[in-house]
Amino acid sequence: GISVHTPSFAPAVATDQTLTATINGNAYTAGTLWFSVARYRPEGEASLNAQLASTSTVDYRLGTRLLRGTRGQFTNDRSTAYVFRVEEQGRPSYLIWIRTVAPLTEPRLLEILSTLTFAS
Repeated sequence: GISVHTPSFAPAVATDQTLTATINGNAYTAGTLWFSVARYRPEGEASLNAQLASTSTVDYRLGTRLLRGTRGQFTNDRSTAYVFRVEEQGRPSYLIWIRTVAPLTEPRLLEILSTLTFAS
């Protein structure tokens, strides 16, 4: 399993297959998706990367895992977004998509990413 500490106003919901988080939702609307973790699929990574412009390559270490991917602007709304594949011992296991949505700034996203934990 996966766990992450998200702000109380932007909660995460986990299932057996995914972890997602929305913001600005209420009893009548689903809110805006800002964070998603799912099992790694190459076609999923390609699809998410195709939605980014002005991209650069980024790598972050998180314990024994490497977050390797792309930072860019989400073409739908120009928010800053990251697409990461989570690698351990050179093998991808999860796909992460995270983007800025007010009041979640880019530094706050990176702080949230640092709280990710993975079951062994």
